[in-house]
Amino acid sequence: MKTINDVEVLTTIHELVEPSRTAVLVIDMQNSGLKSLAYEEPGFERGGTDISNLAAVIPHIQRLLTAARSASLFVAYAQWIDRTKDGASLVNGPHLYCHRNDAEPNNVVEGSHEAQTIEELKPQPGDYVFNKSWSSTFHHTGLDDVLRGRDIRSVIIVGCLTGGCILKSAIDASHHNYYPVLVRDCVASYNQESHDLALKWLETKFPVFDSEEIDSVWNEMKSEREKPLTKA
Repeated sequence: MKTINDVEVLTTIHELVEPSRTAVLVIDMQNSGLKSLAYEEPGFERGGTDISNLAAVIPHIQRLLTAARSASLFVAYAQWIDRTKDGASLVNGPHLYCHRNDAEPNNVVEGSHEAQTIEELKPQPGDYVFNKSWSSTFHHTGLDDVLRGRDIRSVIIVGCLTGGCILKSAIDASHHNYYPVLVRDCVASYNQESHDLALKWLETKFPVFDSEEIDSVWNEMKSEREKPLTKA
């Protein structure tokens, strides 16, 4: 920890991922993006229906979630929806502007198979699952209240897309007084150029680690807690 302009700032990985004050946020790892292939990444060539970049991070997220649950971290899932079950649109013009040239923009309906998190990463009992219709997971979702109620100070962010909901959620997390912790091998975009540009910018603003680094710290902390007390 450092003191900067009279403000205490968390700076080490041990401080930033301390289990009792940290949550994991899984963003938009849904059937709509990884199975139905209806989405195009605005501003970048997607290369047809290639989801290999997103599929590649699934096992890394699985391992991170296993480690997080073992360390008793709070886990939350954000799932994007475009319409209510009754068919009412939840997105606005400013959001849809970036999809103005898409042949088939996403149109995910609340409660549908497309809206659900993929089976490989499905939420477990006790996890918090919520819907969103904005790029930021904090905008009009109630997530901030949930995290504050648990005295969370850091949010480990995984999922997709790096240059979209990941980036905007990280920025908004910091605006809500949380440390956004990005996991390098657990975020992805359809387009590699988009991912690389976004991650490079994120690394200049926020803490970014590999999943193995975080897991190693949690294991180290667990070992320290389990050490037998020595008699004086």
